[in-house]
Amino acid sequence: MADTTLESPDELDAALAKPTADAFAPGNAVVALGSDETGGEALAVWQLSPSARPTGAWVLALPELMHSREQARRVLVLLERRAITAKHIDIVDAFLDQLSVAAELGTTSWWKEQAFSPLFALQDILARRAAMEKTVAAAKQQRKNIVALSWARDLAAETPPEDFDGVRRLAGVAQAPGTPVASEALTVSRVLHWLAQKWAETEQVKNRRSYVNGAHGNPELLPPSWLDAVQTAADTRLPL
Repeated sequence: MADTTLESPDELDAALAKPTADAFAPGNAVVALGSDETGGEALAVWQLSPSARPTGAWVLALPELMHSREQARRVLVLLERRAITAKHIDIVDAFLDQLSVAAELGTTSWWKEQAFSPLFALQDILARRAAMEKTVAAAKQQRKNIVALSWARDLAAETPPEDFDGVRRLAGVAQAPGTPVASEALTVSRVLHWLAQKWAETEQVKNRRSYVNGAHGNPELLPPSWLDAVQTAADTRLPL
């Protein structure tokens, strides 16, 4: 999209929303497992817009979901057509495999192409910035008036995170208050919002420097691994 500036969450959300209901990209869903206010095992589902702004939240007793076809299917409705993530991506695989069985969908692994990792999204950001810096450095060899890229925060200069908690600390996001299960879902959601902001900051360079746009294409709406999950999810329907 040549006219996409990515300067606001509203613009990102609007860019991913398409005219018809069937083509609309609902966004993201964060899943978390942990204890609720009673101390019992629970599931938290946080629905987010494409730019990771909260649009809905549910905390549900886990044992009931796994023993009720109807309730399992209600949860799948919350996740259907959304890119799905969690603090640890393995949670998505293990949980959705069990939930799909409980919902009598079988183990189809329907979620595989619409699951994404916050850690991989950060790696996408770092890779894109490194590629842009290389392009700018090459241009500077030809034109001395080219100014090196300067980021509001040089993420590449900091220790690369190895897991979600490392990404959270890099983002400066504190563990959210609340019950363990709700706290985890909210914390992941806040990290995703930070990642979306850092990506937008990165891609805006394409609007300011035509030679960067020429080398790397028009601004993309989200980190590639995350955007692929959102767009794949938008076209995925479950037989519910």
